[in-house]
Amino acid sequence: MTFSNRLFFRSPFLLLCALLLPPLLKAQQTMADPAGKALISGSIQDEETGEPIGFANVLIYAADDSLLLSGTISEADGTFRFEALAFGIYDLRINYLGYEDEFLEEIALTQREPTASLGPISLSQAANLLGEVEVTAERSLMEFGLAKKVFNLEDNLATLGGDAIEALKNIP
Repeated sequence: MTFSNRLFFRSPFLLLCALLLPPLLKAQQTMADPAGKALISGSIQDEETGEPIGFANVLIYAADDSLLLSGTISEADGTFRFEALAFGIYDLRINYLGYEDEFLEEIALTQREPTASLGPISLSQAANLLGEVEVTAERSLMEFGLAKKVFNLEDNLATLGGDAIEALKNIP
């Protein structure tokens, strides 16, 4: 085959690739872009003191099917942001250890109102009263020291009612 014949057979293939590849790449790019550029922001504070609550969990759900979409942790100053969200209706759940969970429902993001500034969200402290705890323990049968072994025979059923010689015979 000569050079011109090879170029002739390659030309239709190159032309076909040049025509079909750009639309496929454009489709991939469109799928990766979010449908909207919506934003949800706010801050979290203690209900009693008004102090910011940093490092609280903030979860965002789709309102129609309660599917968890994303989550973040609030900054040290209590602020949080969800950026590049698609337009739609969302629910928010905020929780932090020692506080009651807070639910915000039906947060609508539209082309007309693409941002939702929730302002300060107050969390109330959870009043968890713990019941009484009783701790019981038993000494182990053998304790190993530096230069000795100690055998505790007080709970050994084989030594009840016997004397020390019988107890020493039953020591492993």
